[in-house]
Amino acid sequence: MATPTVCNVYGTLRFPTGAPVIDNDIEVLVDPKTALPRVNQGSILTGKAVVLHTDEDGYFETPLMRGALVTLHIKQSNFQCQFMVPDVAEIAIEEIPGVDCVMRTVENPF
Repeated sequence: MATPTVCNVYGTLRFPTGAPVIDNDIEVLVDPKTALPRVNQGSILTGKAVVLHTDEDGYFETPLMRGALVTLHIKQSNFQCQFMVPDVAEIAIEEIPGVDCVMRTVENPF
């Protein structure tokens, strides 16, 4: 079985107004069709959701599987950001090609 690699995704999440998403929980949803459970350096990577937290500046960072379709969802504000994790060691969220961050109401993106 091939060992997947991860990409450290980081940056400051911003609302469409430009204001940072400060001190909020971010649900990270990985499309299970793009991220089946695999082992990477002794850790099991799955398509399950995890929760991150932005700091007082709206900053976050997390390792994600390269090639996975990911949705960042902030329940308190119906903010959603979707992107494909690129095949690089690390990248700022604003530099990800095709990143789509909008305000919308979503029950379940997958």
